Amino acid sequence: MATRMMPLCSRAVLRGLGPNAFALGARCSSTSAHGTAWKWWKKPAAVAAGAAVFGALSGTLHWKLSAASPAVEDSPQKSTGNANTPLIVQAQEVEPASWKNIKEPPNVPIARKVSGAQPLPGIRLTLFQYQTCPFCCKVRAFLDYHGIPYDIVEVEPVLRQQIKFSTYKKVPIVLLREGNNCWQLNESSAIISILQSYRLNSEPGIQAYLNLYQPMKTKDPKGKEVLEVFNKYNLIYDPREETLNEDAVSSEIKWRRWADDHLVHVLSPNVYRSPTEALQAFNYFSDVGDWKKLFPAWERYLVIYVGAAAMYLVGKRLQKKYNLKEDVRLSFYEACDTWTDYLGNGKFAGGKRPNLADLAVFGVLSSVEGCAAFDDVLKHTKIQRWFNDMKTATQRTDPTY
Repeated sequence: MATRMMPLCSRAVLRGLGPNAFALGARCSSTSAHGTAWKWWKKPAAVAAGAAVFGALSGTLHWKLSAASPAVEDSPQKSTGNANTPLIVQAQEVEPASWKNIKEPPNVPIARKVSGAQPLPGIRLTLFQYQTCPFCCKVRAFLDYHGIPYDIVEVEPVLRQQIKFSTYKKVPIVLLREGNNCWQLNESSAIISILQSYRLNSEPGIQAYLNLYQPMKTKDPKGKEVLEVFNKYNLIYDPREETLNEDAVSSEIKWRRWADDHLVHVLSPNVYRSPTEALQAFNYFSDVGDWKKLFPAWERYLVIYVGAAAMYLVGKRLQKKYNLKEDVRLSFYEACDTWTDYLGNGKFAGGKRPNLADLAVFGVLSSVEGCAAFDDVLKHTKIQRWFNDMKTATQRTDPTY
């Protein structure tokens, strides 16, 4: 039975469960601190039924978890927690690729239109997203801070019909329309660097900037072919800019990379630290993700309860993978302290105004703002002042409809 069910299970969840997949009920009921919300696991019939349902629906569940959760797997680089660690890229079978120009843009419903006072000349943007994905939050923080108008498409995470046009199945995806062209941009840091470079230069035409951020076909550590933009943290500056501070540029790159390679990986083990916290997090994700409208009630409750149980176990695996402390809260506090120590007495990393490092760190943290882990961070670190200043800086004053 277990062998036959394996292909149906999500890879991320199965790796977290390992050979003890069907010990899920026992593990969840073994600790009294897990609370009364988990007592139903102690009933043998409920455990058996839950295991069967979990196996049958976990393939579907994986995409719902992806929609709700901080990233489980995103960066191929192993985190060190040190923003000064250089990025090491192994050159192996690298082949040039290109951004996809979609001849027939998808006809999908727009969930929200966000207007803005600073449109990019000749550019229309559509963001395909999950509301609580930290990488999507990064892109929204960038667009909102700069007042760039954009449309939002909420990707339904079961069948993902909204992105069936794409072979790339992660979010965010941005469709960038210019004239008769519709370019598909993937990967949050690359998206932000392309758009920021376009903002910083007076030369029109997005094609030149896309060419400068050419994706390359390579293989991840597991041998799977992926597209990688190796210069995704670098910006193209106006050559007439005479006040460019090279130290500031290097620092911005360093901390943007730190947000992706370390900070984001601290989130899941903290958000899902205990079954109670995991359940609280999934209820929060349901509220902000508007799951009541997206899913029928039975499906929503299944995702909340089974998803919380599964991600609790996945969080434990990620704690080991990324060498987090036994009390994972301490790793979260340490990451936030690392950031605030760098800020010192300054308002932002960018000085008087946020830079891309500020926006990256803020975007990642804002994805878990309503979770118990984030409440603890506000109480035990000095990050609240900066975070509140960032919320003010990225607050849209123009209407969203």
